Amino acid sequence: MLSVEAVCKQFDGRAVLVEFDLRVEDGQFVCLLGPSGCGKTTLLKILCGLLTPDRGRITLNGSPGIRPGVDVCLVFQHYGLFPWLSVLDNVAFGLKLRGVPTADRQRRAQEFIALVGLAGFEGHYPHQISGGMQQRAGLARALVNAPEILLMDEPFAAVDALTRERLQEQLLEIWDRDRKTVIFVTHSMDEAIYLADRVVVMGGPPGAVMDDVLTGLPRPRPKGIRGSDEYLRLMGQLRRRLEEAGPGRRPEETAHDGKGS
Repeated sequence: MLSVEAVCKQFDGRAVLVEFDLRVEDGQFVCLLGPSGCGKTTLLKILCGLLTPDRGRITLNGSPGIRPGVDVCLVFQHYGLFPWLSVLDNVAFGLKLRGVPTADRQRRAQEFIALVGLAGFEGHYPHQISGGMQQRAGLARALVNAPEILLMDEPFAAVDALTRERLQEQLLEIWDRDRKTVIFVTHSMDEAIYLADRVVVMGGPPGAVMDDVLTGLPRPRPKGIRGSDEYLRLMGQLRRRLEEAGPGRRPEETAHDGKGS
């Protein structure tokens, strides 16, 4: 289990996260949903070691500290591929840093390239493939390192709507193989409901949990589920909570408003 306890982070005296708590069970797919500036990406950067919290404690399975690139890997919003490396070398990059022998890392990289549907594109460079293909390469680069937790920061935000839906479906197919823990940041209510076991609605700044919604939808997701009564009910619930969680709102303020979920 991943446990985030009383984490605080400021930038230039501005509080982004204050006493932030979150617990994620092994194998859960959790989406963080909230307005811009509420600390979603900051939290991911802390979890993957790109930022250090000012205060607070993070544990994984009861042990303090997380090893970036081993325990967690981050898939970026804007692809994050090295333009001077081929798809194969991009995917194998983390294995190379860890000293995995050439033959082993190429074999493993090719396995995950095939898994994300990019077999035959190993020798292509990022500028030679589409945005959706670049994002799949970024996903393969993270998965090949076999992290316990996969962090995804709006990974499909830069692609068109149809490509986004295809990538969502493909991500769930890949996730269903071994049920890694996923923490996925999004601004889309639809994406959060379709992907997640839990949707954590954040408000702020500073970041705070406004609601924690179990979707309860069947897996694998049935075709047409987006039009179901339960899906639409969840959409309405999240919309209300996002309206309450507008910029600068904290949980105690919405409680004083007397609004429910």
